[in-house]
Amino acid sequence: MNNRFSFFLPLLVMILILSMITVSLAQKTILFNPRLDHFLINKGGSIPSSYAKDSLFSSINYKNRMGVLSDIRDIYFDIATSINNSHIIGAKLYSEQETSLFTKSKIEAIYAFTVPINENLNWALGTQFGGANINFGSTGASVGGSDWSFDIAVSTTIQYKKIEWGIAMLQLPNSKLQPLDYTFLLERYFNSYISSPFNLSPNWVLETGFEIQQGNNFSLWSLDNKLQYNSSYGLLVRFGDHYSFSGGAFMEIPMVLEDFFLSVNYSNFFRQEDLRFNSFSISIYYQLKR
Repeated sequence: MNNRFSFFLPLLVMILILSMITVSLAQKTILFNPRLDHFLINKGGSIPSSYAKDSLFSSINYKNRMGVLSDIRDIYFDIATSINNSHIIGAKLYSEQETSLFTKSKIEAIYAFTVPINENLNWALGTQFGGANINFGSTGASVGGSDWSFDIAVSTTIQYKKIEWGIAMLQLPNSKLQPLDYTFLLERYFNSYISSPFNLSPNWVLETGFEIQQGNNFSLWSLDNKLQYNSSYGLLVRFGDHYSFSGGAFMEIPMVLEDFFLSVNYSNFFRQEDLRFNSFSISIYYQLKR
């Protein structure tokens, strides 16, 4: 394949995907996917084509709001494994408890494959698909209700040397769920990031990434930074929209298992509704290179 054409082919595909964003969307929105405090720890969390093509990866993340929003809790789990350093299969589960009576959940399968363009350039395509659910528990005034809908996302990731660029369109069906009289819309939106590591010294590596999430009624961005020492421990710092901030630390726990990490984070920022809240999260993740 011509080297010049090989370089521009993935970019043309991305332009095609971006052009789909102009599709008209309804006004009622619900951002129905996890937004991890630090996406650099798990880029595949929202971009399925960004799971490493040469490893087994799994993570569990628990987040709890603090103060008046302490009833809101998120649980996210995923697992993805590579086959022949080109195909990735896996699954993910996300559950958000808005109150003790209101829960949003998703369960999805993951598939991606990587096409090596040349020695320095890899191009990956991916998808995640499954079911989304909204459930209201019964009370003395209501019998409650539950509704399911199909969900699918597509993504592509380009890796040129150490620079990585991923983009995904999520909640493509624009599905509507009506567990009660009110209709919820899983709004179609896109997520994109670009990241690169920088060697500060033989032992210290700083990775920086910029992420954008864009829908019809919201625009979210964040600048994430991961400072790592000898691939064993480090610090996480993120700045973003609405004066948001998140900071944390991570470390390998070899006494449990090699390549097994623990991360603890604190975040403080505004929601779309301009309601300020704090949260803490704890994550464990495992990545075995093959």
